[in-house]
This record gives sequence, structure tokens and C-alpha cells, in this order.
Amino acid sequence: MQALFAFLAAATLALTTLTAIATPTLAQKSQIARWQFFVDRLESSVTTNLQATKAPATKAAPVVVEAKQDSFVMAWDAPSARANGTELTQADVQGYELQYSNKNTGLNESVYVKGGDITSYTFSNFESGEYLIAIAAVDLDGNKSINSSAVKVVVL
Repeated sequence: MQALFAFLAAATLALTTLTAIATPTLAQKSQIARWQFFVDRLESSVTTNLQATKAPATKAAPVVVEAKQDSFVMAWDAPSARANGTELTQADVQGYELQYSNKNTGLNESVYVKGGDITSYTFSNFESGEYLIAIAAVDLDGNKSINSSAVKVVVL
């Protein structure tokens, strides 16, 4: 990561030097545009990588704790650390995103559960079929964990 920061600093310095030319030639303008594109992509990559390490660590997949004919309750464990290993409290968690899909209909949806202290959700009025459900935690800064592994739920 340090090498990436050093390279970004060098690329930014080169871009600054090129843009300081009072009347750049067409070739210099082209080079400036290429460097600007490159620096923008690199900055975006660095930002994404930093956010990923700050995101909550993914916990185990949610589990079905109660199933009825057209509804079921999913429960999960709250994360206690970030992806980079630093501590994460329930107060640091904004909520959870539950993504689900129905293999029969191709349905792909998500539901957001607000509150780090809430660790279950009731899915209601589901048509019969096989569903896959995964969960991701979101912290107060909007950093989202990678999805848990998916859990299969069969609604009769």
C-alpha cells in the first residue's frame, strides 16, 4: 500500500508539472489527459481499497430461526471487527443489507435493516420457491462489508 501511495504522489507531481506549462502543445495536452485519467483511476482505486479495509468484517451467513408457510425469520451475529482487524462496536454499525433472490423467478431484491443492535428480520408474504439470502453490514461511514455466504431457504 505504501508503494501505491508513493506512485500516486509521483504521478500527481508529474501531472502538476505538465499542467503548469503556460501554452501546452497538442501532444502535451494529450499526455496531460492520459495522466489525468491515470491519476483519477489510481485515486479511485486507493479510496476503494481504504474503504474496504475499514468496512465491517463479514460474519457467518444468517440462519433461519423460524419458518412458517409464507414467511421466515433470519438471524445473524453482529460483526465485532472491521476487515482490517480493528474493533467495531454495535454503535459503529449503521445497519444490515439482506440480499435475496428467488431461483424460480429470477427475483433479485434487497432489504435494509437499520440499527447495529438489530440482528434478525422477518421475511413475510413470500411465494413458494427456493431463495438464496446473504447479508452485509454497513458502518456509520457507509462502508459495506463483503456479502456473507448465501443461505438457501425453501418456502412451501
